[in-house]
Amino acid sequence: MASAVPPASSEAFLDWFRQKTETTWSTYPAPTLEYFTKLGIWGCKWEPGTRWLGGLEEEHIAEIERLWALSFPPDYRLFLLRLHAVDRPLRCTAQAEAQPYQQILRDAPAFYNWLKDSAVLRTRMDDVVTGLIFDVEESDLWRPSWGPRPTTAESRAQQVRELVAAAPPLIPIFGHRYLLAEPCQAGNPVLSIVQSDIIVYGADLRSYLLTECEDFLPIDQAQARREADTLIQARFAEYTAIPFWGDLLAQ
Repeated sequence: MASAVPPASSEAFLDWFRQKTETTWSTYPAPTLEYFTKLGIWGCKWEPGTRWLGGLEEEHIAEIERLWALSFPPDYRLFLLRLHAVDRPLRCTAQAEAQPYQQILRDAPAFYNWLKDSAVLRTRMDDVVTGLIFDVEESDLWRPSWGPRPTTAESRAQQVRELVAAAPPLIPIFGHRYLLAEPCQAGNPVLSIVQSDIIVYGADLRSYLLTECEDFLPIDQAQARREADTLIQARFAEYTAIPFWGDLLAQ
């Protein structure tokens, strides 16, 4: 049964979000390899009994910002203060190294834990650059706004690194979803980035959370998706104006 969702990325919304997700996870079936095999799918599932850790202290957030040279927008800062991350990983399918056609289960982070997931967070940040470089070489990617295309692979890679370094920073939050860090204000979009395939996955953090966890929330999913799509379309001109990332959205 659908329930009323608090209307803003506020403490009330995050408390509602925590209570509803934890209620669903408390009775969630344990993910098994047989489940994925039976459905013939690859993917990830949540562990039963998953709970939110309960947030970071302000001094922890300040130290994380210093270490990563980031400034967290107010709505994400509030998310870190109230929720931060969950207490157990996702269970995901993967290929067995010794037997390429055999599925195995492995752990993967859910919402990133800034105190424990440093290596994964660094990989996610690096993935943005390496994915673009891959498409530059394998898919002939080169946007006119990037200037003349360099003549060597090494110089092209270097130019992509410089362009990304000069672009508004991205904050990894879950999988290949990234929150735009600048301007440092509430309401920035969440982007899904796989190589040069970039889409707006959430018009803001609240909209993103409702989309990412829609299966665990008592909401009308069809209506929520319509509202999310309408909001993204209404703001799309703003998104395409974002330096560097907006030009890739406009492809």
